[in-house]
Amino acid sequence: MSDVEKTVPFPRLTVATTANPRPATPLERNRLAEITAHAETLREKLSHVDQDDLVQAIKGHKDPTAVLHIILEGMAREAAALSFARDEADKRGKDTSQLSLRRIDALKKVADLRMELQKQGTDILDIRSEKVQKLMGLWLESFREVATEVLSREQIDLLFSKLSAALQGWETKADAHLKGSLWLHLSRRKALA
Repeated sequence: MSDVEKTVPFPRLTVATTANPRPATPLERNRLAEITAHAETLREKLSHVDQDDLVQAIKGHKDPTAVLHIILEGMAREAAALSFARDEADKRGKDTSQLSLRRIDALKKVADLRMELQKQGTDILDIRSEKVQKLMGLWLESFREVATEVLSREQIDLLFSKLSAALQGWETKADAHLKGSLWLHLSRRKALA
């Protein structure tokens, strides 16, 4: 049984049978089809909600930074969808002012949340992003340049062999380290408020 079925009890539709069943009227057939379609739509909706990234992050007790990143991404996706809808309405010659206003409002909310996070000293750091990976490469290259000035070739090879082994899975280690410091930061801010 899925989480959806555990959450919402769906009525099982059964048709009563008698010795001389009367045929269902067109109205009854239509109503049964509507009820069946509604139940299926409700199942699909609950399944979709249950599989949503934000719901999964909250259920999985992900760190606040990851949750905020998912929220920002969701807001940005909705703003992009509004942009698409506005463009489509514009192609059809329809009024786009409401869609434009809704998109502007969504973009403002994204910007406000980002600015609030920066004001509080909390930033969203995606250590798997291309920028962070480039910075890590720059740091390692600088480290290698210094090592070539003060160490022998054998020592450099040994150092980078050991460093390479130590850095395996560094993103996961960094996530764990940052998670702890973010929780500490947020709890201190709460205590001061």
